[in-house]
Amino acid sequence: MSTRTDYHQIATKLNYAALDKKLDQLRSQPPPKTRKGVADVLAPIAGRLSELRAKGWSYPQLARELSEAGLPMKVSALRAHLSSKARDFNKRPPAI
Repeated sequence: MSTRTDYHQIATKLNYAALDKKLDQLRSQPPPKTRKGVADVLAPIAGRLSELRAKGWSYPQLARELSEAGLPMKVSALRAHLSSKARDFNKRPPAI
């Protein structure tokens, strides 16, 4: 069984000046590289994929075409990404 962390004790021992200096150093550095996800890869073409969906292309057809073009794509990942983009678009306030 794990013990609970005593943050009161940590706070009394913590060197806030050193921590602040470390955070300032991090602010001047680029963040560590992260793995790209499906959203990162599909972002530049999401609009065109949505247009194709609106014209009647199915998710399996689009996933197959993307895979054949060198972008391995699962149908479920494509569906989830395009569905989330559609929800985001519908949440936007109307243009004035």
